[in-house]
Amino acid sequence: MKKQTEVRQELAKQTKPKLTRSDARAARRARQQSKQRFRRLIYLIAAGTIGGLVILSFVLPQGLPFLNRGSSPTGESTGPGQAIPLVTGSAGRTIGLHVEEGQSHPPNSSVPGTSGWHYPQPARWGIYSDPIADEKLVHNLEHGGIGIHYSCPEGCEELVTQLTGIAKGYRLGVILSPFPGLETKITLTAWGWIDRFNEFDEKRILDFIQGHIDRGPEPLQ
Repeated sequence: MKKQTEVRQELAKQTKPKLTRSDARAARRARQQSKQRFRRLIYLIAAGTIGGLVILSFVLPQGLPFLNRGSSPTGESTGPGQAIPLVTGSAGRTIGLHVEEGQSHPPNSSVPGTSGWHYPQPARWGIYSDPIADEKLVHNLEHGGIGIHYSCPEGCEELVTQLTGIAKGYRLGVILSPFPGLETKITLTAWGWIDRFNEFDEKRILDFIQGHIDRGPEPLQ
């Protein structure tokens, strides 16, 4: 039996066709082309994934969580600071209390305002070197934004640089601007919340943003 098996194996070897050199080269080229097509497919998938994430970062209100430092889901505020009672209008309304620019209105419940009467159009998110009307800022807070404000009668270039470094980490939802006449050098505001202090504290600021951003009664946009 063993001898018959060996004979069959030998016959199989003899009948198996041998590849010519040209056939071997063609086979190698085919394998290389197959590998190249596979690599191109992987590159296309990776590029498409990255492109999709970049598009989502511009479409979503706050971008993607890992692209936008400190983002928080919509819900009840959990951050530090002092809670300020919401200003109420007719029929107990606390949102949509619009006034036209220059129009008089009852005072808001804090300075800067954390709710209350505001202009129909909010300010654009970002960093400002000039003060912004409080009525504009309140509208930004209604959309879940955060106000970072400083008051330095004698100037505070280093502080402004530090605050700017934090504000640059957010594409949406944060406004940094001077606000003359405040009680402290730094004042943070959110819808119904305020925090005041004099010395720069990065963790305190980031905790405030993390706990209050996108927690307003209207969507962040």
